[in-house]
Amino acid sequence: IRNDFFGETVTVAGLLTGVLAFGILAVLALYEEHTRGRALALGLAVGLTVLTDFTYALMLLVALAVLGLVHLRQTVQREMLLRLLQAGGLALVLSLPVLIPSAQDVRAGEYAAQPGLGGAQAYSADLLSWVVPYSRQPLWGSAFDATNASVTGGERVEFTGFVVLALAAVGLFAGGRRRWGWIALAAVFGLLSFGPGLHVNGSTGSAFSYDGFHFSVPMPFLLLEHIPGFRGFRAPARFGVVASLALIMLAA
Repeated sequence: IRNDFFGETVTVAGLLTGVLAFGILAVLALYEEHTRGRALALGLAVGLTVLTDFTYALMLLVALAVLGLVHLRQTVQREMLLRLLQAGGLALVLSLPVLIPSAQDVRAGEYAAQPGLGGAQAYSADLLSWVVPYSRQPLWGSAFDATNASVTGGERVEFTGFVVLALAAVGLFAGGRRRWGWIALAAVFGLLSFGPGLHVNGSTGSAFSYDGFHFSVPMPFLLLEHIPGFRGFRAPARFGVVASLALIMLAA
């Protein structure tokens, strides 16, 4: 699909990241009111996300876990557990057309772990990624062409705009009761976007080494490497999709 404003071509699957947003909206709605209809809406969103893209499905599962911890008191209630089981059951049924052949591929060794973190360190957000404008930003983006080319461009772009960042900072303190879920999502997914080790202006340091990658500040993404399904997640910067969504909601 042609995007004339940015002069780029994007895929239909890329547009379907919206399903991920609907999944987060569905679980928040379920915590507000534990109805069967909202549970089925959550299951539908999760199932469609799996059918769309495994990457977004994994991110949605992380988001559900984060929000479950934020609302832990509700999560462990019997009624809520029943609704989550209903949602999970529907999501599983919808996902079977993809999960069955994927399981067969796993058994056949098609998804063996790639060495060197699967190249994840090369597709991780830099600390500057969150504050350096995209090159095609019409006003002053061209001033950062060199930085984007070497440090913050491509998969590593996370910038949401200075106005959004400023308003999100206000939302941290003035967002009301509902802000805590968005704060947690912004923090967790923002940290995960940095990949296995913190990148600062293209440098990671060399105090530690893991799977051939040298770094000085380890990041939470390393923990995901030990969870089935996340091994070989090649582009940690994509976690920034949810972090950006959370920042936008805090700004709103």
